[in-house]
Amino acid sequence: MQPSDFVTYSALGCQVFVAELYDDDTSEALQAQLPYDFDVSSCKSENRRRELLGIRLMLCLLFGDDARLEYDDNRPRLVVSSHPTPHISLTHSHGILAVAVNYNVHIGVDLEVFGKKIARVRERFLSTYELEHQTDDDGRLTKAHLSWTLKESLYKIVGDPVYHFRQKIEISPDFSNVWALGHIYPAHCWTTDRYALSIVTDLQ
Repeated sequence: MQPSDFVTYSALGCQVFVAELYDDDTSEALQAQLPYDFDVSSCKSENRRRELLGIRLMLCLLFGDDARLEYDDNRPRLVVSSHPTPHISLTHSHGILAVAVNYNVHIGVDLEVFGKKIARVRERFLSTYELEHQTDDDGRLTKAHLSWTLKESLYKIVGDPVYHFRQKIEISPDFSNVWALGHIYPAHCWTTDRYALSIVTDLQ
């Protein structure tokens, strides 16, 4: 993995870096690139080991060899010698990893590879209002995938108060805002032929 491999997106004062893991990116190869030892022996899944190591390697490539990942109340926190230290959010789906960065406010990011899961569960997380505005969704359910990633992104900022996505969060029809807890959170989305990607920023 190299920084030149990253795809970069920018919006709302945020940068999002996306990297894909390939067959030769084994957990052993990623650990060899990582400038410190990170124990993944408790993970039975090789894919999970690759994602855990890959995210940490991305942070070192972006912020330097001393970059470390810690968690406060399940929210990722970057520990690095450079100042100021940005707020970060992390996501991964089927070997695609993303790191979102914002130097001013907390941020949530989520990426979902297009697949059949969203079709099975969309009525569990989309409100009646949202379903009414997505009757023209395409065959791969792009709008439903974007809605899922937006709600996941907000959850990464707010946490349990919005756990029940269908009742607690609504997405604006143009996907530029997320409504929850009496507030409007700015949002932005991107799609490729493989995935939907969204960010939500905390209130100023």
